[in-house]
Amino acid sequence: MLKGLFALMLSAAIALEAYVIEEISPHQKFLKPIEMTEHNSGVPLIDCIYVINLDKRTDRWDRMTAIFKKTGIKANRVSAIDGRKFTKSQKQQMCGPYPIHLSGPEIGCLLSHLSIVNDAYMRGFNAIWIMEDDVEVLEDPSIIPSFIENLTRIDKNWDLLYTDTNCKNSQGAPIHFGSNGWVPRPGQTPPPFKVQAIRTPVGSDLERLGLRYGMTSVILSRSGIEKIYNYFLHIYLWRPIDVDIHYIPDMRKYGTTRDVITNVADGLGSDIGFAWTQNLGNLLNSKH
Repeated sequence: MLKGLFALMLSAAIALEAYVIEEISPHQKFLKPIEMTEHNSGVPLIDCIYVINLDKRTDRWDRMTAIFKKTGIKANRVSAIDGRKFTKSQKQQMCGPYPIHLSGPEIGCLLSHLSIVNDAYMRGFNAIWIMEDDVEVLEDPSIIPSFIENLTRIDKNWDLLYTDTNCKNSQGAPIHFGSNGWVPRPGQTPPPFKVQAIRTPVGSDLERLGLRYGMTSVILSRSGIEKIYNYFLHIYLWRPIDVDIHYIPDMRKYGTTRDVITNVADGLGSDIGFAWTQNLGNLLNSKH
């Protein structure tokens, strides 16, 4: 009964959007299982905190551990998927009929995030916090629950909350999403760039977002977890996670109006992905 209903819904989705594939996406077999070490996040309203960290970057994990000790955060280290180890054949398998637009690190970053989403989906978590290992904590994380409470009052169906206004380049300047970054996959018809790019204040501390780069520190509701899980279950890879997230239908995204937890802007940078984002951002900022 349920399988028949799912097949019917999937057929309707395929008829509506040609980019959806009937079979399970090839990249799913490359996801990693996650070992849970901390079952209490230390932050009210957050079921679990995940931090993505490459095995070889013990220095970064030591840095994050010091941050957690200072702030009272209890996080689960996620062994990042090293996309540099994928062969060209494996990358093409994951990208299917599309040209390979993603670097190895970008694929690894995307799959690391998806491994977390799948884990949270299967565990039934209602709210999770995902960080990469290059975060900078500018305010006490104990303020996060108040943002979640306010956002839930404003929009009980919210999906994603960024804890900063924009990701930053190595000089600390915000990287703005330009129209040339809005390139949906073939057969995909999301709203046009000018509609998606709108940001709308919804209070003194929050705004509803259109487009932005970066996934250094994001909070997902149960609804957001389910939307990301279901979207990536039946598509080929196309763009980095921080871009493809905006192609998910009806994704209700919000952000703080000031930087609370953001990416380090002193040259540390993310080494699991987003190199192209930094380069594009620097180029865009130099033109304005």
